Amino acid sequence: SFLDLRSGDVLLKELEADFPGLIKIVSFAPEAEGREEFIKNNCHKYSLSLAHTEADYSCASKAFDEGANSVTHLLNAMREVSKRAPGVPAAAFDKKAFVEIICDGKHIEEPVLRMLFNTFDENRIITVSDSMRGTGMPDGNYLLAVINVEVKGGRTYFGPNGDLAGSVSNLAEEYKVLLDAGIDKVKVIKSLTINPLLRLRINPEEIRLGRILPGYRASFNIFDSDNRLDVCAVNGNMVSRAGK
Repeated sequence: SFLDLRSGDVLLKELEADFPGLIKIVSFAPEAEGREEFIKNNCHKYSLSLAHTEADYSCASKAFDEGANSVTHLLNAMREVSKRAPGVPAAAFDKKAFVEIICDGKHIEEPVLRMLFNTFDENRIITVSDSMRGTGMPDGNYLLAVINVEVKGGRTYFGPNGDLAGSVSNLAEEYKVLLDAGIDKVKVIKSLTINPLLRLRINPEEIRLGRILPGYRASFNIFDSDNRLDVCAVNGNMVSRAGK
């Protein structure tokens, strides 16, 4: 996030010059200077997502009204919610924004996950991993950008207070966390498949994803009776199977 979003505009132009068409989502703090112009310049090109922010309800609501459409990892790295300070989550609810939720069971406790999935529109919830390079690796120290992060026992630790710094989870594991928490399977599957496309204004039907039907891409996961990933297929080819 930038203190002055005019710097963000400059960086985006430089990145687009080097990587045309690859940028899809831009996260920013809406309380930063230059918000209105930044949103106006970019909301038709990208999904603009509120993140790492101290914004209150009013500031977040204005950002959504101006063209932002998403929240990056809801409840994490943002001002906490209270009965007189509803903050970004309430603004996202009122403005029907998309909300990313880290569902590793460590960033957000299961009762709160249940509350979120039963509060927000099921077409607006997106499950994300927020995984960093220590994912799938042994315990040890790994870089997150230039930050040294310790990975131990399935979670990340950063700084003197042992704060979370990303996760070492993946979406298949988060599928299990959500179902084990008693969350409706249809809502969970939509949060992992269709909803991320909708946020990017992509019609799943046009790219033939999101269903198992003749003529669609044969990309799917199969889970066992314990909600653990068993088979992963991409475009009709099995790329992995549990234990093999």
